[in-house]
Amino acid sequence: MRVIPKVRSIKISEKGIIKRADIEFKDGLNIILGRGATGKTTVIKAFEEAIDDSPENIKVELLSGRKLEDMPSKERCMLPIEGVAFSNRCFLMDGEFGGLSSEQLNKALKLLAKTDNQVIATLRDRHFKLPQINVNVINTADFELRD
Repeated sequence: MRVIPKVRSIKISEKGIIKRADIEFKDGLNIILGRGATGKTTVIKAFEEAIDDSPENIKVELLSGRKLEDMPSKERCMLPIEGVAFSNRCFLMDGEFGGLSSEQLNKALKLLAKTDNQVIATLRDRHFKLPQINVNVINTADFELRD
């Protein structure tokens, strides 16, 4: 799990399996939902790469309106520290739900939906019903994948 400041959007092109994806996030719980090998982990890795390197094929806009590609590298490297130190937290979670039963998963999602933090988490589509919570679901079926 990695902590960064809250995120408004990410645009990815030609990274991993993703040919193109434009994703909008909301404050609170955001679930990237999809089958295996459909780009869920690629999105999380794109955030990490954007903070570390600022590549041209990944564009990230923070909830504050700042764009990562416009920030000097010295300022970008402070983002994880800002995410931890201030209440402007976004937790990137990839694979943390894999071993949970449906009941445990529903309980975990309900807890995460109540936090004041932003959470962007991947979840493999296991054909279960999401609990009645406020959640922004990003379906990998909306991504344009490479052939």
